[in-house]
Amino acid sequence: MQTEWVDAFGTPIVYIFGVSSDEGKADARAGYGIDWGSVESKKIGAVAFGEKTELRALLTAIWVAIKEASDCKIPSIVIRHRSRKLDEALRRDRSPLENSKDDEGDLFAAIQKIINILPVSIEKTNAIRMFDVAAQRARRTIGQHSTACNPYTNHQFEKGYRIVDIHGACNDGSPNARAGYGVYWGEGDPRNENGRVYGMQTSYRAYFIAMFRALVVSLEHWLSPKEPNVKGQIEAEHLAKLISGNQRKYVTIFGMGTADDGLGRYGICWRPGDQRNRSGWIEGPHSRLCLEMTALEAAIKNGINQYVQHLTVYTDSEDLKEFITNWRHVWRETCWPPQTSSVDSSCVTLCRGLTSMLDKITVQVRDGKEGYIDEARKLANSVQAFRTVRTFGTVQRGNNEDVGRYGLYWLLDQTEAEYGFVDGVPSDIRSKQTAIIRALQIALRKGFTKLVIQSDLIEKEGFDDKLEREIKILESRLEVVRYEENHSDQFVKLLETM
Repeated sequence: MQTEWVDAFGTPIVYIFGVSSDEGKADARAGYGIDWGSVESKKIGAVAFGEKTELRALLTAIWVAIKEASDCKIPSIVIRHRSRKLDEALRRDRSPLENSKDDEGDLFAAIQKIINILPVSIEKTNAIRMFDVAAQRARRTIGQHSTACNPYTNHQFEKGYRIVDIHGACNDGSPNARAGYGVYWGEGDPRNENGRVYGMQTSYRAYFIAMFRALVVSLEHWLSPKEPNVKGQIEAEHLAKLISGNQRKYVTIFGMGTADDGLGRYGICWRPGDQRNRSGWIEGPHSRLCLEMTALEAAIKNGINQYVQHLTVYTDSEDLKEFITNWRHVWRETCWPPQTSSVDSSCVTLCRGLTSMLDKITVQVRDGKEGYIDEARKLANSVQAFRTVRTFGTVQRGNNEDVGRYGLYWLLDQTEAEYGFVDGVPSDIRSKQTAIIRALQIALRKGFTKLVIQSDLIEKEGFDDKLEREIKILESRLEVVRYEENHSDQFVKLLETM
């Protein structure tokens, strides 16, 4: 199966990127990046060979990638790029390379020599996202980086000048805000550091502290040449946010076991009006604890994404308190869950995943304040049930001409029935599609979010493409739309009386 890193024949796919700065000038710089995917050691970034041009950088990347494949005894590779210059250069007739005066002739010859031994396919693609790592490594090589204040020349780079990444983080504007900074020199470098910001707690101050620390350290140490590392900005941000997120957060959760409509519901309330507040649902038979654990899992994921290390959970559920404090430790060593537990088997997978997450964050559970419990309960109750509608369509035969007819009615409220005519050429399928469109339009007008359409549209051939596109657009505006088969015999008999 073809993926982003392997083609349909199992051949590895390599992504390359080349970049130059001040091309044509004396201090021009050119670098390339290569990304082999999950193989971290093969994510390469370095200076282009010879002339400092974008094309030269790309040819260098191709040569390095092919040589790497040959050294690793990889039988064949696919090299992908997104450069128009390279694409045009590869299309030229380069048979008489030995007589070529082209500045890139030597690299073309070297590449061709290896290609004669190793099957290589070079493709241009527009999948921009796949070039992110290669592009970042290439740009970092020549000093084009988010934290590079001034352009670096090749001379500076070759002499070992380093790029240091800094970041400041703070929950600006929130009560008890805490600011932190991070400084990242490279993977495993002992000069990497993070820390608290003293004085005013703002992200601006955190950035200035990070910059100050980087300058102090650079004065204390003579920077020796090291391979550029593209992870810097991510790691610096992580170090900073470990400090800014090192404070307790509070969340209230509420779960409701599966109701008569077949849905279990839950609500998560951080504070009234908070944009992180959310509700959710699970279909099928589930206990209240299972819904509460689902809510807890969602809250913990949100906290981890915000670098929260300590989370206080408010709840009125004794089972959830027991799970966090006792059951999960016992269940880890025994079965999931024990037969004597009041928990049903549907929680087994959820228990394992949640237990693993609870090892990454400190969670304390307490009795919730009634006001916050009510907010979480309201969020859970706001989850709508599925609404079911039956739709019909047919062609009614007449003495003068045939006409398309449709009809629909809602199972819980048959007074909301609707019957009508279909414009255009009479067709059974167009009539059935029109009925579905009307059902979706009514559902949106009434604010329904989940819909089951029991339709007599069973035949899959002969769809009207325009109506089908309209159906897809309307479906995308609802949370869930499901279809069930339903026969139109009753509707046809009704038409005979109309």
